[in-house]
Amino acid sequence: MQLQSHYLFREHFCRVRRANEKGVVEGVVKFTRLNFFVPVPQVRDLDELNSHLAEMCQKDLQRRLRGKMGTKAERLKEDQASFLPLPPVPFDACRKEPTRANSLSLVRFDDNDYSVPVSYGHHEILVKGYVDRVVLCHKDRVVAEHFRSWARRGSSSTTATICPFWNENQVPWIMPGL
Repeated sequence: MQLQSHYLFREHFCRVRRANEKGVVEGVVKFTRLNFFVPVPQVRDLDELNSHLAEMCQKDLQRRLRGKMGTKAERLKEDQASFLPLPPVPFDACRKEPTRANSLSLVRFDDNDYSVPVSYGHHEILVKGYVDRVVLCHKDRVVAEHFRSWARRGSSSTTATICPFWNENQVPWIMPGL
């Protein structure tokens, strides 16, 4: 619902047991899998995979579709003329949960504890849970960021907590293992 409100679109779901409504999508998925993922791309991380896929999509725009006039890029340009403009701020694709840091300066999110600097103990914290990380905010300020733990009932011990201005010289530093 938030994504729809942000980008101003209405969803249209396929009906159950109506294979005729899903054929085009399944055909595109099959084409993508066979042309972009066979053989399996050898990449170091998700960023490299995304770059590889973006490059493959750019190459595919030069392809001509059977029975259609022009390349996919030319047809896309025609379609874009009727698109609404994008919002000035991109959608923040995360789950947001307001909470409060406890006396140990820990915040619970998805049954895991994430630390904040001691000065934020007992303060209101907004948790932003992304796929790969958890960002902890107080008011409009990011106070800590952790790699997201998908385990249950654990503590974030292999992450780094951003601890700004803890020492008397006002120098930001990073404390591993909090």
